[in-house]
Amino acid sequence: MENGSNFQQVRDPQGGQCYPGLGADTAIANRTGGTILLFPDGNCRTRILNPLGPGEFRPDENVGSFLALD
Repeated sequence: MENGSNFQQVRDPQGGQCYPGLGADTAIANRTGGTILLFPDGNCRTRILNPLGPGEFRPDENVGSFLALD
């Protein structure tokens, strides 16, 4: 994930664990073999979720947190 000068990389995210995001206007790439869910809130609890499949890249997302499914 990248947001301006902020950069965050999570290697081998654990399935079912919530990770913090970088907020609005975040570029994100899923370089895993599984789907991750993007959430606008910081604790993966909202009903608004946005799946990002393996190999997908999005240049402008609101990533408050994310959760790896597998």
